[in-house]
Amino acid sequence: MAPVVESTTINRNENVVIIRGRNFGSGRPDVRLAQYVLKVKIFSEGEIIASLPPSIRPATYNLTITAHGPDTRSSEGFTMTLFAAD
Repeated sequence: MAPVVESTTINRNENVVIIRGRNFGSGRPDVRLAQYVLKVKIFSEGEIIASLPPSIRPATYNLTITAHGPDTRSSEGFTMTLFAAD
């Protein structure tokens, strides 16, 4: 089954995005935020923690996950908005 992104949370202190969903696969997934390829720090079948690039700007981005395991499948795009720090 294709990965499904259900929610995202930004941890500004760690500069990471926490992605929750399902079908993320048994191998390290690929995470793309528009043109950025994010470094996956921790992953499981239902959660991914990935580093955000330091140069990323506040904007709305398309997030996709490519899961690896017995077969490789990509998620549908998930729209995610990064806001400027308060």
